[in-house]
Amino acid sequence: MKLLKLSLVAALAAGALATTASAVPLEEAIKDVDVSGFMRLRYTADEADKSVNNEKRKVSDAKWNIKSVIDFKAKVDDNFFAVAGVRYGNDGGATEYGYNSGNGNFGGGVYNNTADDQFDMYRAYIGYTVGNTTVQLGRQNVFSFFTDDMYGDGLFVLNSDIQGLTLGALWMDALEQDGDISSNGLDAGELLEDPTLKGQDAIHVLTGKRVTDHDLYGVGAIGSYDPVSFQLWYAYLNDVVGLFAVELGANFDVNDDVTVGLKGQYGFANFDNDFADTIGVDDSDFFGFEASANIYFFDMSAGYVNYSADDDESVSLSSFEDSGSFIKAGEELVDYALYEGKNDYWFVTAGVTIPDTGLRIGADYVDGSFGEDGDYDASEVVARIDYKYNEKLKFKTWYSYIDQDSGDDDNRFRFEAKYSF
Repeated sequence: MKLLKLSLVAALAAGALATTASAVPLEEAIKDVDVSGFMRLRYTADEADKSVNNEKRKVSDAKWNIKSVIDFKAKVDDNFFAVAGVRYGNDGGATEYGYNSGNGNFGGGVYNNTADDQFDMYRAYIGYTVGNTTVQLGRQNVFSFFTDDMYGDGLFVLNSDIQGLTLGALWMDALEQDGDISSNGLDAGELLEDPTLKGQDAIHVLTGKRVTDHDLYGVGAIGSYDPVSFQLWYAYLNDVVGLFAVELGANFDVNDDVTVGLKGQYGFANFDNDFADTIGVDDSDFFGFEASANIYFFDMSAGYVNYSADDDESVSLSSFEDSGSFIKAGEELVDYALYEGKNDYWFVTAGVTIPDTGLRIGADYVDGSFGEDGDYDASEVVARIDYKYNEKLKFKTWYSYIDQDSGDDDNRFRFEAKYSF
């Protein structure tokens, strides 16, 4: 939003972005600065039945999470712009932020920041736009099909010269140590069958670098030609894995109150041969489809996802961080960032939005199997309530129950309030 009044912090940030050779009046310095952000309060409660030595044990945990983000964007001239963003988070003990370096910022080394409270400058980059091409250099969002909301240091180029088609390319040499990068959980002791390495990061042991220290390269194409849309992506994490994904979708407006959508996706992961042979991971394939419809106040969808390692006894991945842009089923059961063997699930969702209230009530159901031969059945039921008070303030809550043949059943409840500006 266009800034009318700035706090002292905002004024200092704006002044830093709009550096000039001589002093200028404050009003002149901040007139081309936009400020946006959000504040989020989240409560999460977990309860799980875990099988330990053939005995079931109940484990429970609850925590509050506070996150606040403020972004400043300054127009330097007709072509150049600068962006800076500060972030605060308190995640109740589970570190969500930070970058992979010895001092808790970017660079090489081992991430070692375990503080509950995190305050950092999570983005700081300069951009240049000429015609339909934009180049961004610095700490920024890692924009790819295989990531969700992580950040990194590097270069990003975007071009839209061809109508309806956007082309992108990225290179990142330092990545955020995001908690949703499940490949951080590869245990060297288990994969290499060496008790002396138990609990150590397998990628770090084998390559000398943690997964977020490896350079990430990516190219993508996004097209939209009503009613058809598509995406085509490839990303390579140096010395570790290459990821590919293609998506084809179509949306049809039957009338003002009825819309129908179809989406299909395919992806694969191809691990570096030396890395795969040593650590025991394997290539994988993903495919899924989803059909959706909105009819007056009702929305519904149904679909199927299958993601499996080529070797049933190996672990693999399809996305790098969280679910990326892959079709998402449920909340907690499906995980594309690290899995073992064969996994296939079908899902259905349904919801109703009560007119003129901003209130939506919905439910999801996921059912399928997982394991070396897909020999464990699993299901998830999710109940949801979303409330939009206005354009800036929104609330949502959901409850997830997972039932698995393996005996590891899980319950999770989450409440979230978010104010955006």
